[in-house]
Amino acid sequence: MQEEKKGLSWMRLIFMQIVIGCVLIGIFALVFRVGVDEVHVLPGHLRSNDMAEGIPMRMSVTYPGVGTTVIEDPKELIAWKDTFAQLLHTGAQRKRGNASRLLLAGSMAYLDQEDVQFQVGTNGLSFGSMSVGSLDISAEIRKLQNMLIDKALT
Repeated sequence: MQEEKKGLSWMRLIFMQIVIGCVLIGIFALVFRVGVDEVHVLPGHLRSNDMAEGIPMRMSVTYPGVGTTVIEDPKELIAWKDTFAQLLHTGAQRKRGNASRLLLAGSMAYLDQEDVQFQVGTNGLSFGSMSVGSLDISAEIRKLQNMLIDKALT
C-alpha cells in the first residue's frame, strides 16, 4: 500500500519560498534604503542666462577696420566665457535698438552646441539672444572691449 505524503508539493514549496524571499527583500530594501540626491530643474528663464553651458573650442572676434582674430587657447576661452557669463548675470536686460559707436562682433564655437554669436558695444553686450547693458556693468564692458582690442593688436 502506498503511503500518503504529508506536506507541500515541490511546486507549492518553491512558490512559497519565492513569495517569502520577495517580502523579505522588500522589507530590507525599505529599512536599509540608500539616500538619493535630489535634482532640481531650473525654469527656462533662469537657464537662459547661462547660454554657454558647453565647453568653448574657439572664439573669433571681428574688429571694424582691423580684421578677425581667432582665439583657441583653452584657458583664455574659459576666462572669456566666465566674463560673458558674469556680465550677463549682473547686467540688466535691454532692447537691441541702441546703435553703438564701436561694435565688436564675433562668435564662440562650442563642442556640443551651435556657435553663439556675440556683440560687444560701447553701451551693452549681446550674447546669443540675451542683451544686457546698464550703468552697473558699463565699466566692465569697456574693459572687455579694451581686452579684445589688445588681443587683436598683439
